[in-house]
Amino acid sequence: GPFLMENILAFKAINLTKTKTYESDLDDAKGTDEATKFTLGAIDTRTMAYIVDSNMDVTENDDGKILNKFNQLTVAYNLVKFGLKDLTNYQDSDGKEVAYKQDSINYGGKAYKVVSESILSSMPTPLIMELAGVINDINAVSVEDAKN
Repeated sequence: GPFLMENILAFKAINLTKTKTYESDLDDAKGTDEATKFTLGAIDTRTMAYIVDSNMDVTENDDGKILNKFNQLTVAYNLVKFGLKDLTNYQDSDGKEVAYKQDSINYGGKAYKVVSESILSSMPTPLIMELAGVINDINAVSVEDAKN
């Protein structure tokens, strides 16, 4: 489902080379050769922690209760930035195919290759949220799995 902060639970050893090909539920062409195919992968735990922690505001309300506020869309955007490894059949607003490109960035004191800002910033918000949810699922282990 869509990316929600409360779905981040626990981690197990993450295979950082494993990817999943995904077609969006928002794509009218889903299930056909014309569908956009997103190659999604895991994000290392250090980067995941940095993404989440740097987008959390902890405040105290009047009766002393601690409140955590997440910048959910920024977290989702960064999950896709780091977790989108490739795409095919993605078209710009004029219907022209967009080639996958990467940018080199420094994030939290470490160098990364991530999906290009020009591609990411063209994606509709509901798509970002959907892809972030899938990337989070690749990273997360359910409470039931953690107990076993």
